[in-house]
Amino acid sequence: MDLGVSLPTEEALLIRDLKNGSARAYAVVMERYAPRLLRTAQGMLGNTADAEDALQQTMLSMFKAIGSFRGEAALNTWLTRILFNQISRVRKARATKSMLSLDGLSLDGERSNTHAAAGDVPAAIRAKIDLSAMLEQMSDEHRDILVLRELQGLSYREIAEMIGLPQGTVESRLFRAREQLRRKFAGYEV
Repeated sequence: MDLGVSLPTEEALLIRDLKNGSARAYAVVMERYAPRLLRTAQGMLGNTADAEDALQQTMLSMFKAIGSFRGEAALNTWLTRILFNQISRVRKARATKSMLSLDGLSLDGERSNTHAAAGDVPAAIRAKIDLSAMLEQMSDEHRDILVLRELQGLSYREIAEMIGLPQGTVESRLFRAREQLRRKFAGYEV
């Protein structure tokens, strides 16, 4: 029986419950969105501890701002935008600290070799390490768009909304990022 009334979507119900302070709704958000957000942060920051901090701040910000969420974007897009802002804060904090870390340095200033030989590390782990190393060598603007598109599978439109750029700019940056990877790592094998 169709009464001409559209029923709220699952996401609309979740948002309503979040706005009403439901602990269950927060648990659902953590279960549904946190793993992807953490992978995004790790890809952009290259550091698990910083990524976890950015995720924690994202969830705290969501908790504080959910009352003002107007639903103009999907919850996933809104959360990723908050995460992107947190990642920007982490990067700014890193830039202002610019102190040389002494971890991994010997007394004579040379890097110590405390890591296992490549042959001792399983191929899947080496591939992740290699990908992280590649991403670390890219500019933030190229790395961000590459992670959002290739690793997280977001559409050009979603990325544009998230980072506040025109879709054409997102597409051109993604093209340049892919070209940079091709040139820099031509012939590279995992």
